[in-house]
Formats: sequence, C-alpha cells, structure tokens
Amino acid sequence: MTERDVTRMLARYADALHEWRLEDWADFFTDDGRYEIIPRENLEGLAAGITPLGIISCPDRRFIDDRVQAIRKATIYGPQVYRHLFGNVVADELGACRTAVRANYAVYRTTPPGEAELFSVGRPEAPVVDGDPARFSSLRFVCDALIPGYIVLPL
Repeated sequence: MTERDVTRMLARYADALHEWRLEDWADFFTDDGRYEIIPRENLEGLAAGITPLGIISCPDRRFIDDRVQAIRKATIYGPQVYRHLFGNVVADELGACRTAVRANYAVYRTTPPGEAELFSVGRPEAPVVDGDPARFSSLRFVCDALIPGYIVLPL
C-alpha cells in the first residue's frame, strides 16, 4: 500500500466513526485484528519489561464487535460529535502483503451547546493486510496525554 492508499483508508475509517457507522468501523479489522488505546507512558514501560496497560484493549474481532454492541445498547452518554484528523502518514512495506502504518492523530469532541475540546492526540501504529479492502491486523493508538472524561466512540 502507498501512503496515499493509507491516507484514504484512514479517512474512510474516520468517516465511519463520524457518521456513527460502528459496524462499518469494525469491518476495518481482520478476524484476529486487535484494537488498543494505550497511554504513551505505559507503552514506554515495555522497554523495562513492564506490560503496558491499555485504556481499551480488544484482542480480536469478537471483542471489537462486542464493543460496538456495548456502545449501541449499554453505554449511556450525552450527545457528542467527534472529528478525527490524521497527518504525517508513513507506510512501510513489510512483505507478504503487509504494510506498517504510522501517523499522527488528533481527535476533537464537540458537545452541546457547541463546545469543542481536544479529546486525544498521539499516534496510531498498525500493520495493514493488503487486500480489497485492506484491513488492520492490529491498530494501536498511543496517546500522548490522558483522555479527559470517558470514551464513547473508538479513536
């Protein structure tokens, strides 16, 4: 995949979340695809042999699908709008139809009466399996700062 292809994939990923098409969001992952949100400082402990604790950890597609159902049926939240911005996208071929993807991201959340806040900033890291469509075999959001409040939608 080229960086342009990855940029388009990330744009479609964000669009699915912006439009609350959560089942479409889940389709961005392979069956064994992993989804995580981890604070940077927790990830840095990995070098010291400390297992990083994630804010959210879905080890495979079944957990991702469960997360979608929880958002749809069990989570109580007020009205809010999210906007994801991705930039500085880098795509490195890994061979065997796989591409390593990294970028920078910022997510803004707007709540009534129109107050917007920077919700999360950091970098996504993902191996992508090439195909039609390409899918994440893993997607880890490394947050540079703690996220205020609670997470309704995935990053």
